[in-house]
Amino acid sequence: MEQEVHRYSTTGRKKTKAEILDSYLTNYKVKCKCGHTIVLIKRNKVLCNFCGHYVYKNQKEEFKDKIRSLMNGN
Repeated sequence: MEQEVHRYSTTGRKKTKAEILDSYLTNYKVKCKCGHTIVLIKRNKVLCNFCGHYVYKNQKEEFKDKIRSLMNGN
């Protein structure tokens, strides 16, 4: 999942610090079912600020959490 962040644009222009940061964060952005984009860096799931649903890092983490809750009886 980790991709290289380029310091120069495709036209050869040097990117600003904000553009480099945005390029780095695009690797960690996940969309909620409501359409809101959330950045997940250190966590596997987080509550969406808009709709209140959990947003998972990937489908594997969602599956693990659902299996864990079924095994615990919740």
